Amino acid sequence: MSGRIWRWVGGGLLLGLLPLLAAYLFALYRHQRAPALREILGAGQALLVGVMWCAAALRESRDAPDSLKAHRDFVQIAATAVLILGAAGYGFVTADNTAGRSQTDRQAGYVTTASLALLGFAATISSYAVAINQPEGAS
Repeated sequence: MSGRIWRWVGGGLLLGLLPLLAAYLFALYRHQRAPALREILGAGQALLVGVMWCAAALRESRDAPDSLKAHRDFVQIAATAVLILGAAGYGFVTADNTAGRSQTDRQAGYVTTASLALLGFAATISSYAVAINQPEGAS
């Protein structure tokens, strides 16, 4: 893999997870025990991280060479779909919170599952966008 992809994984993907790490550490400190995954991901912040990664994928894919047009189009369609789903999911979660309705454990579990799936898709799509945007002849 080229250095550009490693920089993206380290600088883009891992740094993007810092807010979730901070939420984990704060919950660990507050409760003096390791928090459940739904306590960290159940509020929907991970959806925003996935949206950010998809926005970065759109930015990266626009400069892909014309010889990779099909790949570029795939990245743009997939990133747009995941971006819209993530934003809609976060809007759904925050609308309930804004209206004063608290989440049930079951809802937090659903949001956690959706967040993990969205993070996986977004990380894959954004890394692929960086890979196809390599200069001609680069490995």
